[in-house]
Amino acid sequence: MSVPALVELEKTSALSGWGDRCGRAFIVNEAHGLRKDVIRQFLVVLERVPAHVVWIFTTTCEGQESLFENYSDGSPLLSRCLDFALALRGLAEAFAKRAQEIAQREGLDGRPLKGYLRLVQDHKNNFRAVIQAIEAGEMIAN
Repeated sequence: MSVPALVELEKTSALSGWGDRCGRAFIVNEAHGLRKDVIRQFLVVLERVPAHVVWIFTTTCEGQESLFENYSDGSPLLSRCLDFALALRGLAEAFAKRAQEIAQREGLDGRPLKGYLRLVQDHKNNFRAVIQAIEAGEMIAN
């Protein structure tokens, strides 16, 4: 993400908010990779977010530990955010069930649910990695 792109997104957010289905959500994936100039711009943007807009920042558990540690503007940015540690909220079983459903639909299933739970735990709740393991045939019974 660049500063000009962020400025444009902020302008777009100001235009929504009319009608029955108003609102807008912006998701910044892999927030630990934001550049210093973009972090500075977010300090401005997040001070004037309209009530119908939400900004969501995602990162990994590892990325969160070092999130913005090299930027003096990182702490003020984090103070404008609410932290929801989803990886620590007991989602492994829900992920396992969904992974098993996908594997069954694709004809790649051959394990009980506890095998999928182990797969999710082995991949530290990284659902993308779980799906890749299933695609590689890891859940087909021997």
